[in-house]
Amino acid sequence: MPRPIPLRWALLAPTLLVLCGTAALIGLLNARNAERSAELLAMDLQHRTTREVEAFLSSELRGPQQAIQAMADAVDSGMVDPHQERATALYLSRLAQVFPNAPFLNYGLTDGTFIGVGQGGNRQDPQLVLVVTKPEAVLTTAQYKLL
Repeated sequence: MPRPIPLRWALLAPTLLVLCGTAALIGLLNARNAERSAELLAMDLQHRTTREVEAFLSSELRGPQQAIQAMADAVDSGMVDPHQERATALYLSRLAQVFPNAPFLNYGLTDGTFIGVGQGGNRQDPQLVLVVTKPEAVLTTAQYKLL
């Protein structure tokens, strides 16, 4: 004959089951809420990072883009003849001084000649350097310090 279940166990078992079930449900809901919060935080961080990178790039690239446009306008208007290396170098050196965010400006001709003006060595070097590369001597590039 089976032993009767004590009243203490009969009352304690359902109470423990309800408490354990409630704790498990609260834990599950808390984990889901934490996951959603982490996803929202990650999305917010991605959006904020994207905005900051876009702002940084737009401010950093504004100068070089304006310098390129100024050079194109000067060539289109005939103010600068890119086949005259000295005149092109002087114009590029003026542009390099006006647009310090553009560390190196160059102009390429259809025959393969490149004329460039930029800061020598590194960004902290204020000395402008002229670089002329001719198509017949691609491996040798002449560099001249501009005064």
